[in-house]
Amino acid sequence: MSPSGFLTTFLALLLFAQGFAYPHKNEDYPDDNPDVDDEENAGDSDVINEQEAYATPPKITSRNATVQKNPGQTIYLPCNTVNADEVVISWKIGETVIFFGDTSVDNPDSDRISRDNNNTLVIKDAKETDSATYVCVLNVNENNNPKIEYKVVVNNQPPTLKVSPGHKIDLSEKDNIILKCSVPSDEEPLSIIWSHKGHNLPATMINNNREAEIHIKNANRHSGGMYQCLADFGKDRQPLHTVVSVTVKYAPEVEVVSDYVHGGVHQSVDLTCVVHSNPSADVTWFKMSGNQKETVRHMQHSESISETQIHNLTLKNIQRSDFGKYLCTAENMIGSHSKGMELSGAPAIAKFNGSYVKDNDRTIVLNWDIDSYSTIKDYEVRYRKNEFEKWTVAKAKGRQGVDGNKYVAEFAIQNLEPHTYDFQLRSKNDFGWSPYSMQQRIDGQYNVQIAGVGPNAASGTQPMMFLVALLLVVSCFTFKNL
Repeated sequence: MSPSGFLTTFLALLLFAQGFAYPHKNEDYPDDNPDVDDEENAGDSDVINEQEAYATPPKITSRNATVQKNPGQTIYLPCNTVNADEVVISWKIGETVIFFGDTSVDNPDSDRISRDNNNTLVIKDAKETDSATYVCVLNVNENNNPKIEYKVVVNNQPPTLKVSPGHKIDLSEKDNIILKCSVPSDEEPLSIIWSHKGHNLPATMINNNREAEIHIKNANRHSGGMYQCLADFGKDRQPLHTVVSVTVKYAPEVEVVSDYVHGGVHQSVDLTCVVHSNPSADVTWFKMSGNQKETVRHMQHSESISETQIHNLTLKNIQRSDFGKYLCTAENMIGSHSKGMELSGAPAIAKFNGSYVKDNDRTIVLNWDIDSYSTIKDYEVRYRKNEFEKWTVAKAKGRQGVDGNKYVAEFAIQNLEPHTYDFQLRSKNDFGWSPYSMQQRIDGQYNVQIAGVGPNAASGTQPMMFLVALLLVVSCFTFKNL
């Protein structure tokens, strides 16, 4: 028999065996009589459902609540129930019955107070005299009359939450304080939530969940701002909320946009620092000359946003003598703080610009962009497998970009071992070496992961062709032995 004949026979046997693996539609199994069992199960189900329905007592699913409205508004008091179709439902004001089922009994104002088909009591054009306790009752029997109560308050003053110690708090740095928020009545909200700057805060619930407190410990500048307390009573009532303003007085904190700034001779540059302080701080720029500080006379300007001040020092027509270390110093009545930055003629810190592969996916090439007002003469790359190993230093190639002060550096590395590597680059001009760039992490298996994308993509099909060939050999060997 030819190989193709063996393969055809083998596939036919597989299909034949698969057909026997499935049960026939008319095959019977022990104790399987669908006609009888379906009828019996259906009957049993009806009996069980009737028993369950009869065994579940009528109940009210609405909850007790306090409803506060302004005069003229419409008040809806729902009385939702389950298993109460055969039960008479009554509404009372205090102890006076105003509805018994659909019948109005002792309704003080039938034009405004009505009962909907779904048992909801509706009070239109609310008046202050409507303030009372309204009760919905299921008249099941003498010993079982479920009910809910609504405390209705109608007045012109909107309800508010109570906060302690007050709505405006002044703190000093490292102070501790407890903020409390409570509902104005005996009702229990679903939740009371404290938040600050858009983030919910962990709160301690006390007094039967009608009060929530938060702790501010070791207050700092981040502790200041607006704190909001929100009480949620569910869908039947609007939530209540209030705010507390917290102000913290603290010593200045200075941040710099960059601690290394590249400049060029005869060029202009801005040195920027950000000052956080309360009360506001006086800011002075200094240039370091050895251990001595010299006050800077260049142009200065600032912008203020709340407790944050942005200060800029503008240096024009830079000379070599302007290069060096500068200090931004801020001082207020509580304390002072300084932060330094370096103005240098050396190249700017390189920015990683991506990578690509070549040489049949065996070489990884990394790219950096660099700014320099002076011609770059040298490039250096260092890399290592992990932070515990020593750096390996190598030379990189570079070229000038389209603009006169733009440069591009490249570094190619071959056959990296399967590992994660960190790369950094620095460059040199007449003013010296720049700092190393930020670490760029590269996977050593990068070339393996993308193998097959280039001209050798067909090699990826070889394992599949091998499996097909192996299956044919096994098939032929099996039929020869039959």
